[in-house]
Amino acid sequence: MIDVDMEFSSAIPADLAARYDEEARLIEVLVVDGQVWAKGIDIAGVVVVDLTDDRVVANFDVIAPRETWKVGLPIESVSGSSRSGTMRIPSDVIREGSIELPVDIFRSTESQIVQVLFGKPTGDSTLATVALTQSCRAIMESRRLLGFELSLA
Repeated sequence: MIDVDMEFSSAIPADLAARYDEEARLIEVLVVDGQVWAKGIDIAGVVVVDLTDDRVVANFDVIAPRETWKVGLPIESVSGSSRSGTMRIPSDVIREGSIELPVDIFRSTESQIVQVLFGKPTGDSTLATVALTQSCRAIMESRRLLGFELSLA
């Protein structure tokens, strides 16, 4: 899991759809539109996160073909039950550039909902979600990012 800073807002950001690119064989998620992606981090060579100058998550790609996703969601789907906000990655994480974490990708039986998880919950605190867009929710355990739940277009 990754420690992150969350800034909460009252409105869910505009719906910037998460989608699976059949040709590239990856999931693309645009979180903040119209920003320059000045920095980035790589999580285990599977999730590439682009950040704005002030370290806000702007975009990320999940580089994993659909046929490698495991069937069944390990965490009960959280669609529609989130506070909204933006996610800022701490400077020390960005300095590393690459983070080695386990990355597991799960899908609902219909492949509409995808969970990208960085390990398992520790059970130390209750899981919460933060809507980064209408189709992308961060799954949080305290201040730690456990993963994302995506509603694919």
